[in-house]
Amino acid sequence: MASATPLKDIDKQFLQCCICMEQLKEPKILPCLHRYCRECLNKFSKKGAKKFWCVTCRVQHTLPKDGIDGLKTDFNTKNIIDLIQLQDSVRVDPLRTCIHCEKKRKASAFCFRCNNFLCETCHQFHASSSIVKDHHSHIFSLSEAEAANLTIQMLSSLKVAPRCHAHPGKLSELCCTTCDSLPVCVPCTYGEHQGHNLKEVTSLAKIQRETLRGKVADLMQYEEKAYQMQEEIRKTKEDINVDRERMRAQEQLDAEEERIKKEIKNKEEELNRKQAALEGGVNAKESLRKKDLEQRMTRLREEYELVCEEGRREAFAIFRKLQEEQKRETERLQEGLRAMKDEIEGQLTSLDTQKDGQARNIEELYEHVDGIVKRFETVTTTVNCIQAAENDWADVQCIPVVCRAIDHLSEDVKEGSQRLRNLSVAKVRGLSPTVTVRSNCWYE
Repeated sequence: MASATPLKDIDKQFLQCCICMEQLKEPKILPCLHRYCRECLNKFSKKGAKKFWCVTCRVQHTLPKDGIDGLKTDFNTKNIIDLIQLQDSVRVDPLRTCIHCEKKRKASAFCFRCNNFLCETCHQFHASSSIVKDHHSHIFSLSEAEAANLTIQMLSSLKVAPRCHAHPGKLSELCCTTCDSLPVCVPCTYGEHQGHNLKEVTSLAKIQRETLRGKVADLMQYEEKAYQMQEEIRKTKEDINVDRERMRAQEQLDAEEERIKKEIKNKEEELNRKQAALEGGVNAKESLRKKDLEQRMTRLREEYELVCEEGRREAFAIFRKLQEEQKRETERLQEGLRAMKDEIEGQLTSLDTQKDGQARNIEELYEHVDGIVKRFETVTTTVNCIQAAENDWADVQCIPVVCRAIDHLSEDVKEGSQRLRNLSVAKVRGLSPTVTVRSNCWYE
């Protein structure tokens, strides 16, 4: 038997509807174990809809043929809310009067069987008279309403069996497992439930509690894995930073472009120096020859003119050759720069596409695993309440739903783990563009 859980330890959010953000009223439980007010579900879902998306975990569920009304009522949660509302009622109006007598004395107890307040006299009569002996175990003293040690199990012992779904005036005595553990009275066994598989609630609840314990034990082996997946995906999201990769690639491109510009400038300066040196050499030779030829001016004038012209042609030819080679080298470097820019732009575009795909995959997986973790917490809280209360009627209604939810959750954890293993983070990190510029300078 699970240890008793104090009512004060129940998280208030567990009793809150995530649609209206108020305390649950007639709570309906979805297959994922999230609860909502019946009225809120009817407002939130489209009329005649066959599917419903859970607001909390974003899981889609197929509705029963009766729609929202066909969903299970969460009797465990409803019982807790009933007592909390009773506590609030006493706290707000401590002078509640007795309903059973005409003297209108101050109420000192509440009978869950009568669903009414009792004064001290009526309380004593209720607790001792054999006429209402079936009420004895359902009387709650208002002095205990604020007790810190009030537990879910104590509350469960006060509640009465639910009413028959077909005969509201009669209390249920059996469960029809053919109709999904529907509570029925004895006359129903001769009517629409004749021939169905009918079970006594205590024995059925015991079997289902044992099934639940086994399911929970199997599920707990995936608990650590679910939280690990969530943490790994969070780290992966932090590792993916497209802006940082783009900045690094741009810096590399700018540096390479600057280097090529400097290289072109250096070549132009070197060409100018060689041109000046050639011109200086020509002038020096010309002076020496002129001095020599001046002494033989008449005889050697024609030879002098011929040699000077030849020297100029030679220098001009060398300069033109250098100029053409420099032009070709400059064009080659500029073409290489353009090709490098095109290559990096293509790599950046590919990087953006791959990073966007990785980011979408990781974001989708993160939302999936985040939903799994939230469902894990919901299952844990639900199971704790069920094990603490051990309310037969509530358990036969809720435990099959919880077991199915546990099976689905276990499969989702396995699927999430496989998807995480298939995610190649290393591949994303290796998508940085690389630039290689090969130089084959004419002067090297």
